[in-house]
Amino acid sequence: MKHYMNWGAILGLSLIVFSIILFLLGKSESVLTSISHLIIVGVLCLAIVKKKESNGGFLSYGEGVSVAAWVSIFAGVIMAFYTFIDLSFIDADKIQRILVQVEDQMYNTSTPDDQIEMVLGIYEKIFTPGILSFFSLVAQIIEGLIVGLIASAFLKKEDTSFEANFK
Repeated sequence: MKHYMNWGAILGLSLIVFSIILFLLGKSESVLTSISHLIIVGVLCLAIVKKKESNGGFLSYGEGVSVAAWVSIFAGVIMAFYTFIDLSFIDADKIQRILVQVEDQMYNTSTPDDQIEMVLGIYEKIFTPGILSFFSLVAQIIEGLIVGLIASAFLKKEDTSFEANFK
């Protein structure tokens, strides 16, 4: 469990540092934020490889997926906590800016006013720090599972020795 917690902390803190850098630079372009996905893939693959090394060079498919899942859970909890703090205190206006962007986009696509008001009313209820933090956790876990499923297929190496069959 310590292995998962350590790698989860590394992943969570890496994503927080990257997020803070983007905030300080005033950048939020999708190209830059997609780098966070590369960070996730890199850290999860490293965690799986380190688990494989600690198992004597062997790793089953299930073990690899399990590593990615647990690391993602711990990283997700850290990121959810950070997201809540960020949206509540650090950049409290971020949600309002997102709602203004949604409203502008809807006006630009000639959406009727009554639909705009309805959608914005729903978004205002959903876009709260608590709910967005929960979605951050869920998204981190799902992305980690997907990365784990793919990476484990490439990194697995079953122990086919005689002794391994009788453990």
